[in-house]
Amino acid sequence: MAVEILAVKMPNLVILARVLPVPWEGIKMSNNLNLNLALVSAFALLVGCSEPASVENSVKETPTASVPIDQTPQILAFLEDTYSYFEKDGASPPERNQVFDNSMLALMVADEEATPEDEMGTLDSDPLCSCQDYSIGKTVFQISEVTANSAKAHVKLVDSEVSLDLVKQGDDWRIHDVTSNDYSIRNAFIEAASSRSK
Repeated sequence: MAVEILAVKMPNLVILARVLPVPWEGIKMSNNLNLNLALVSAFALLVGCSEPASVENSVKETPTASVPIDQTPQILAFLEDTYSYFEKDGASPPERNQVFDNSMLALMVADEEATPEDEMGTLDSDPLCSCQDYSIGKTVFQISEVTANSAKAHVKLVDSEVSLDLVKQGDDWRIHDVTSNDYSIRNAFIEAASSRSK
């Protein structure tokens, strides 16, 4: 009985498959059946020899989104340092350029320059507490609406309470506005400058 060797061609691969002789005498297998058997044998050989795909190569890496850094600890440190003189008897307030942002500083300087020496400027109290006198004691902070570049804080002192609008200026936090009983220091400066220009 003759044995046929079939060459089965696949992309980039040539497989030689051997067709076994038919064990039953008198039965002649068709060429199509022989070809089918060859293909099945070739496929089994290919599957058995192939290596499983690497999980590492098959799974595409998904870029990890950067997790925003929590700004609350840095804001709290800024507030504690700024308001520390309310808790220590005899302590001096910080320099205002270490407390207020550039736009607020510009409003303060413009107001001082426009105010005659014998007159009171727009501010007649400590802007950090919106008070003229204060008692030494514990200061409590509530920080909210924190983003990468802005936040709000509520400051409760012994004798008064204020709300702050905070902004990130460079690597540091600064006060953008102070509000007490719906009185905004920033708006007070802007309104005073507007009335002087009339």
